[in-house]
Amino acid sequence: MLLKKLSLLLLLSITASLQAQVNPKNVEIIRDAFGVPHIYAKTDAGAAYGLAWANAEDDFETMQMGYLAGNALLSKHLGLKGASADFVTQLIQSAVYVEANYDTEVSDDFKKVLEGFCDGLNAYAKAHPKEVLVKSLLPFTPKKLMTYTYLQLFVMSDADKLVAAIASNKTIDLRPKESVTGSNTFAFNSKKTQDGSVYLAINPHQPLESLFKVLCLAAVTALIPAGGAIAEANTQVVTNQSVGVQLFEWNWNSI
Repeated sequence: MLLKKLSLLLLLSITASLQAQVNPKNVEIIRDAFGVPHIYAKTDAGAAYGLAWANAEDDFETMQMGYLAGNALLSKHLGLKGASADFVTQLIQSAVYVEANYDTEVSDDFKKVLEGFCDGLNAYAKAHPKEVLVKSLLPFTPKKLMTYTYLQLFVMSDADKLVAAIASNKTIDLRPKESVTGSNTFAFNSKKTQDGSVYLAINPHQPLESLFKVLCLAAVTALIPAGGAIAEANTQVVTNQSVGVQLFEWNWNSI
């Protein structure tokens, strides 16, 4: 099957007046026969713009659910069902931490990429207003994305279970448990591969459906290509086609 070429210039024609650091004319998304988006841009910020747009095309709803939870706004969409997540977000004061550390701990280059990602999300939201779950979440900003990351790290470390236990006046076993499940990585030296390239294959052991599911993608800028997978609503390529290629690794290690 021939590649289906999608031009952002056409897709974003109704958002031409949107003020952003990335020019959509310089960003292109090409989906292959499997629907995997291949993003081409002249800058990393441009690639991040296309990454956000492609991710939103695939599942804007789930992306918003994550950002709503990370910014203590989930109850505005789910009512009482979202209150517990909002409580945890406020309890750990993620917004306070991000506000205090963003300007000094995040490099200027990193900020440009984050801003490019937000520009892409905001452009998509403006082009598809009926898909927006909670208007007060807009506009997307780098600090809102980082605040969600803070919550993710908290949950991934099982700290949310501690909060639930405390709220229920219970105690839980905090000792680490050995497990045979989890992520695994395979590195291949250039001397062992047919094309002479170095490869790093990663299995992130993530589910097919949830806030932690992964989406396949490839991003190419004028400097370096990156290909692999991105976790839903995240801005990090977690599986790459070559060692050291981490165009978007500002998610887990940023704060």
